[in-house]
Amino acid sequence: MTWQHFVALGDSLTEGVGDVVEGLESMSWADRVAQVLQPMHYTNLAKRGQTSDEVIATQLQTAFALQPDLVSVLMGGNDARKPDWKIEDFNTNLHVVLRALSYSGAQLITMTMVDISPLLPEWYLPKFEVLGGRIRAINESIRRISPQYGAICVDLETHPRVQQQATLSADYLHPNMLGYQRIAAEVVRQLEIHFVH
Repeated sequence: MTWQHFVALGDSLTEGVGDVVEGLESMSWADRVAQVLQPMHYTNLAKRGQTSDEVIATQLQTAFALQPDLVSVLMGGNDARKPDWKIEDFNTNLHVVLRALSYSGAQLITMTMVDISPLLPEWYLPKFEVLGGRIRAINESIRRISPQYGAICVDLETHPRVQQQATLSADYLHPNMLGYQRIAAEVVRQLEIHFVH
């Protein structure tokens, strides 16, 4: 399980935005994966707030120029918050990103987003109903489209180690540092399943 350059694309979920947890270093899941996979080059291009349109506009060309052999793509959460959101637009963008990166010959990793609805207080559920439905639709697209480009899809939607109150930040949107630690562990586990024989 050896790669030369890991590049991470996405939004705040890959940048590592989330609450501090006592005793844990403040690191994104991608930082933690890179630490496990050392020695290699690592570049995290993810920026908070970016939609899939913005990932294409600001991250894709840079990623391609870096000539990575391992690339992660986690996006869609900010798409789901747009008033004019359409699943078709996200699907098109996911195809664009994965197709472009697959031409480079890099191993691709995608992820679904955790369904946090079972973790939310009752008063918050009506506010989350529309967003939650959109995120589940995006997750389904990620699961369906990823294999078309040879991507390993790390399915976190209902992952028992991640879908927990203990892993959620106070903003009800991001994992905390424990959540990122557990996400990283699942990514590494999936890589081992596929590449360690």
